[in-house]
Amino acid sequence: SHDLELNILQLAKQAKEKNLKTVKDILNNFKAKLEAIHKEFGVLSFDYNNDSTWNLETYAEDVVNKLEINIDKRIEYLNNYENNVNTVFNNLVKELNLTKEEINIFKLVADTGYYKWAREYQFQEAVYKINFIQNELGKRIGLDEYEVKYILVDELKEKFNKPEELKDLSTKRMDRCLFIASDKGREFYYADQAEKMFTAMEFVEDKIDRNIKEVTGMPAKAGQAKGRVKIIDTVEDMVKMEQGDILISNATNPDLMPAIRKAAAIVTNEGGITCHAAIVSRELNIPCIVGTKIITEILKDGDIVEVDANQGIVKIL
Repeated sequence: SHDLELNILQLAKQAKEKNLKTVKDILNNFKAKLEAIHKEFGVLSFDYNNDSTWNLETYAEDVVNKLEINIDKRIEYLNNYENNVNTVFNNLVKELNLTKEEINIFKLVADTGYYKWAREYQFQEAVYKINFIQNELGKRIGLDEYEVKYILVDELKEKFNKPEELKDLSTKRMDRCLFIASDKGREFYYADQAEKMFTAMEFVEDKIDRNIKEVTGMPAKAGQAKGRVKIIDTVEDMVKMEQGDILISNATNPDLMPAIRKAAAIVTNEGGITCHAAIVSRELNIPCIVGTKIITEILKDGDIVEVDANQGIVKIL
């Protein structure tokens, strides 16, 4: 994300020098550079289904948005980010008179956050690259990019020379399928039987007090804001979003960036310090709270709330 923004900022700097101001201008003048950026960073928006949800227009829009800020100052900030963070940390160590043990605990937490992000990124990158192999295997046996995802690896290996059987299996699973994995092995149930078994299953719902006036979560970007709630989970939801609204979501993703840029604050059910909402909020300097678990169950569009991302508290006004 850090390196991606630096690439976008460099393009924005060049766009300013050439007096380019629109997405169309950026696409026409920097197509090759935008393609190079997508090749390197498209994996960040891979949706685990088929392809990156970003395209060249996405990056071009980011370039246009950067034209409104002090580009050189932002580049300097990002290039010196690690040194600045270390300076702030060392100043706090002195101010709070932390012991060596306490310093080590904070460093351990920081390392844990980094390795958690690294693990997630590497897993996403692996799935992204495997996707091309999976799609090619599907083509060779007559399955499209969706059908092949319903076939397990060992099944591909065992029945690769029986494509008609794999086609039938995929069709059944795309219709109605219940898959149960346990110590006893794997079990598949189809059609009416799958539906009947699923209906008979008991699901325990968490009991939520919908009359509460405060919801707590993890501060991801400090700050405070007050505004009108908009529940934004899909691209279709974004038409509701107005400048200064409080964006409430189960979990944000790159497709929601146009709405995120309008938000006075972001609050999500899911996520930790390295989730999409947390990273984006720090980049855009938007107060953010993640991991509330229930915020979308408590709030509705139009509610007025006060977000205190210093403490991780959302107050319903």
